[in-house]
Amino acid sequence: MSHRPERINAEMARALSEIVSNLKDTRIDGMVSVLSSEVTKDLKFCKTLVSVFGAEDPVATVAALNNSAGFVRREVASRFKHLRTVPEVTFVLDRSIEHGERISQILDEIKGN
Repeated sequence: MSHRPERINAEMARALSEIVSNLKDTRIDGMVSVLSSEVTKDLKFCKTLVSVFGAEDPVATVAALNNSAGFVRREVASRFKHLRTVPEVTFVLDRSIEHGERISQILDEIKGN
């Protein structure tokens, strides 16, 4: 059994985290954190989960990331010369942290009553 897909996903997440942190786009508001990346088996697409902290509109920030996807893909290509195909990167907002905080808040309210 090959561990190549897992290695590629981990390397891709690490590289995307570095690339995103160095983007100079004024539309990217707050701090963007790359949580994970999942590359398809044919290496054509890469879905990247991100969380956005401190932004007024996290959805707009993710839209700005997706608008920068061409630049991000070129940066990925320069780092992954060993890949035949460079995946098309799509950023998706992960709201699990917000959801967990909301559940914790509700539980705290229930305990207080």
